[in-house]
Amino acid sequence: ALALVAGCGGGDDPAPRPTATPGTPAERPEPTDQEQIAALLNDRAAALETREGRAYVQTATGAQRRRDRADARRARRLRIRAVTLEAGNVSVSGDRATARVKAGYAIEGVRGTFVYERRVRARRTADGWRVSAAPGRRGLAPWEVDDFRERRTEHFVVLAPPEVAVDELVVALEDGYATMSELLTRGRLRRRY
Repeated sequence: ALALVAGCGGGDDPAPRPTATPGTPAERPEPTDQEQIAALLNDRAAALETREGRAYVQTATGAQRRRDRADARRARRLRIRAVTLEAGNVSVSGDRATARVKAGYAIEGVRGTFVYERRVRARRTADGWRVSAAPGRRGLAPWEVDDFRERRTEHFVVLAPPEVAVDELVVALEDGYATMSELLTRGRLRRRY
């Protein structure tokens, strides 16, 4: 009955104007600066994990681009996976921002994830937010420190600069692994460290 009454309005009213349907671009709110910075960091992590050096460098601006080129080149030599850059506590002031970032990565074939925190600075550019600096000296990912090569054995992955001899080290590690597996009465060693 209500529909019938509502439909009998006399016919003089103009036809109702179409409204934006939920989820259309006209109705979606513009992402906040914090959301844009979180998306930027997600793009950086994805580019690094998929070894897309150019895409990784494009997420930065200024001198950080040069550092990112070197980092992307070094990361490409390592079998990394599960790269994450999660923004937390983003502070925006005009065209500049800082964020505490929880970063993580894993090495293929090794169970577990390596996690570290750092502060990242960003700047708003004509192309959107870009990382302007990612300073840090402690708890860095290997590719942010030096050019490492992987040396894989049955139970270990050793990352070392190419000029560092690791032959004796990997023999000692495998010997230690064999000894520990014989001595452990409970629990098991991981397949690879």
